[in-house]
Amino acid sequence: MSKNESKLIPLGRIKCVPDRKITAEASKKLQTSMESRIARGLKPLIVPLLIEKCDEEGYDYNVVDGKCRYLALEKIQYEGLTIGGDMPDMVFAEGDSRILSFAANDNRSNLTLQQQVNIINSLLEEGKPIDAIADELGMSPTWVAKRANLNKLNAPWLEIMKNSRFPWMTISHYEAVAMFSPEIQEEMVNYIHYNQYQIRNLSIRKFEATLNAEFSTLLNKLVWNKDGSEQGCGECPACKDRNNGGFLFTDMNDLKKARCQNKVYLANKCRMYIAGLVRENPDLVLIAHDSGSCKIEDTGDALYGLNIIPPGLWTECKSSVKGSKKAIVVDTAQAGTEVTVKVSNPKKNTANPGAGDNFTPSEEITTGKTKTLAERKEAKHKQRQRHAINKLIAFINAFEYELPSRDSIFALVACKGVNSAVHWYGDDEKEFFTKKYGDSEISCYPEVLKQSNLDKAVWKKVCENIVSELNYGQSGGENPAKWLEAEIIAELIKFDLAKALEEATTELPDPKSWIQLEKIEAAAKAA
Repeated sequence: MSKNESKLIPLGRIKCVPDRKITAEASKKLQTSMESRIARGLKPLIVPLLIEKCDEEGYDYNVVDGKCRYLALEKIQYEGLTIGGDMPDMVFAEGDSRILSFAANDNRSNLTLQQQVNIINSLLEEGKPIDAIADELGMSPTWVAKRANLNKLNAPWLEIMKNSRFPWMTISHYEAVAMFSPEIQEEMVNYIHYNQYQIRNLSIRKFEATLNAEFSTLLNKLVWNKDGSEQGCGECPACKDRNNGGFLFTDMNDLKKARCQNKVYLANKCRMYIAGLVRENPDLVLIAHDSGSCKIEDTGDALYGLNIIPPGLWTECKSSVKGSKKAIVVDTAQAGTEVTVKVSNPKKNTANPGAGDNFTPSEEITTGKTKTLAERKEAKHKQRQRHAINKLIAFINAFEYELPSRDSIFALVACKGVNSAVHWYGDDEKEFFTKKYGDSEISCYPEVLKQSNLDKAVWKKVCENIVSELNYGQSGGENPAKWLEAEIIAELIKFDLAKALEEATTELPDPKSWIQLEKIEAAAKAA
């Protein structure tokens, strides 16, 4: 055979003895990639196999390097591979086959996960399509997209992966986590911690499905989306991926399976839908399963100003019951659902006045009386305070300020407490707190005592408790904003809270509707 002549060698004439293990998942990815290339009229191999002559009866050649790829070809029952020509599938190895095989596998293992992620993302940044990268790597487009997406893991998850906090999690598990927004990833830490014994043995596909069911919403199940017009927020990872071709969430290209991760967006759409129903039918009653859902202070909320019947004052019943009313649920997974209820009107305890009295629902409760302008302004001020406190929390977590004095830190530790700040801590090379200082918290003491940045470590830990308390007042409802607490912390770290409130006032201006409301109230007083 001349050098430029191509010859097809049946796979049955090629001997291949595996020299390293490959997971079933990796093998399947190889097969999928090859089948995809063949379907597009391309050769299954991007890089030729290295072979040598074989004297064993029944075989002409022996695979030196590329054994996993060869075995994948066998599984998809590929006909044969070519030698010679301009684009051969196999080339002869030059040198000792054992050295070549060792070097090839060593080089392969030296390409770290982070290097893979960086290389793929650099190619994407250069404008190379995922399909083209997949072809060149010999992998599926989904594999490429998920591997590139690993750079979206937030800091806590990077730390978890680095320290193998969940030993059962593989790279594919982390790829599934990375498909969600940073905010949802934070929620997932506790979810996976408390549910790991139920989910650790799930297949990757079922693991992804479990996360999707827990942290995203199926759009075609939304009560206001009966016509299928709702397309999601367009900004969360699921919506962006769906709009860009769907490499990460492959099932979501089917509109019946489309999901959105933005629960705030969907909750707001649901409340707008409920407000629209009330406008169309003023006789509708709004009910809540949680008393915290009844007091709405956010003036931008579509349900602001409407009264909502709290739990305990209504019971679900049949429409045939005398005095029953049509109602809409405003909270829980049933938000937006229409039900029939009977509004309670309990009698007072005449035998022991003042003991066990229950609130009797008034006409205002069931008809949706709006709040006064003064009440709205008070609620808007509280909303702006919370907005300013959010700025303070972001400043605290940035740790780009001069630390408070040791006395101040110690006083806050006395107020808030602090768990182990050193033994399991460490997020970059600047931190010294790792397991090398001892097998337990106390055994770390001799080495930790010598360190110069001990104050910073303790401050970071106590900040977790500080932020937790500040956040407690950020949810609205019955919980007031932690303004006094915010002022104390702001002074310690030299944060201008007054300026943050000014910015919040600019960013959250008074609604224009207040001008008309002010005229209406003035006219009512004049009358």
